[in-house]
Amino acid sequence: MSLLEKFFSTKLSNNHKIIKIFGIKISKKVQNSDTSKKTLQNLQYLKEVFARHKNSDINISSLNIAFIVPPPIKGSGGHRNIYRAVKYLKEQGHKITVYYTDLLEPADIVKQNISSWFYDMTDIPFICYEGLLGYHDVAIATWWETAYCLKNNIEKINYPFYFVQDFEPSFSPMSTQYIMAENTYRLGFFHICSGPWCKNFLIKKYNAQAEYFQFPVDKSIYYVKEKINTNSKRIIFFAKPEMPRRCYEIGIQALEILKKKDPNVEIILFGSNKAKFVPFEAELKGLLPTLDDLANLYRSADLGIVFSTTNPSLVPYEMMHCGLPVVDLDMEGAESKYGDSRDNVFLVNPLPEKMAEELYNIINNPDLLKRVGTNGRLWAEQEFDSEDKMGQVVESTILKVLNNKENLKQ
Repeated sequence: MSLLEKFFSTKLSNNHKIIKIFGIKISKKVQNSDTSKKTLQNLQYLKEVFARHKNSDINISSLNIAFIVPPPIKGSGGHRNIYRAVKYLKEQGHKITVYYTDLLEPADIVKQNISSWFYDMTDIPFICYEGLLGYHDVAIATWWETAYCLKNNIEKINYPFYFVQDFEPSFSPMSTQYIMAENTYRLGFFHICSGPWCKNFLIKKYNAQAEYFQFPVDKSIYYVKEKINTNSKRIIFFAKPEMPRRCYEIGIQALEILKKKDPNVEIILFGSNKAKFVPFEAELKGLLPTLDDLANLYRSADLGIVFSTTNPSLVPYEMMHCGLPVVDLDMEGAESKYGDSRDNVFLVNPLPEKMAEELYNIINNPDLLKRVGTNGRLWAEQEFDSEDKMGQVVESTILKVLNNKENLKQ
């Protein structure tokens, strides 16, 4: 019995009428269960990927690439980056497979959601990860837990990569989980990082192999045009209480103090539907329906608050492209996220009382707002890549690693 047969024999019963699918016996009863529909779907595709031999020649113009992904989150910039890379590599002629983890939904539902929330995945096979990967030229982990999926199947992968978008150990308190997440940077994979902060951090702390792509900004959506709102002093806050590294509570404390000091300031919270109540007058927009709505919100505001205690999200750079001056926390290394210049961004004291005082001085100084907003926009327009450029860097990084090896077929 093959490894694949042994694996699926633990999931499929043969107590009823038996049919054969790819040489593995599966009962009619089991076929009709919700759980086995997903398993059968996996089996259909695994037949193809298991047919590949690990040591076969690699065609670099049409690589067999697997992405191992966590459950998708609607509105997530990190997930958008993953599927942006998937889309680009597919368009360049590579054969892409997406293995999704920690979800019970069948592949067609997962694919439908991702196509609706991010990019069209119609022609890309999706398979639920149940412990096994097929043979692939390249496999790319995209979250610390998926790095262990890759590690556990490393004998079937010619070139392992790790798509790193933040320092994920910091998402947990110091614990086993923290150390396990940190250990993924010691597994020897080549790291493709979102932004220079991650690359420099991994090289310095873990002596890791790493390259980075710059944050991609869709300049057809995020750009400067005439200010939509001219009647108030408007501050927007990227408010994500479910994401500790965004320091939601500190922002709320500072804004409460500011609102008492200056009742004329209009405050809008956005970015999450989990922010349901605040102790001062504010508009809670939650997740906006479209990216165009998001860009229009940026263009309507005078100041955008986005806290990035580790690697930034796309949000501050999208704000800058719309001409909106950005506020971030004044922490070690913060300048490096904004061109190593405090002329491009407002870096404020993390103490809420001090922060509120600084915000008051900023929002009531139109000339300062204009100057920092212009500096940030000019820097961002020059610094940040298009979506295609991001994909090009991901592909060129993969090819560079492969081209350092032998047994390539042009």
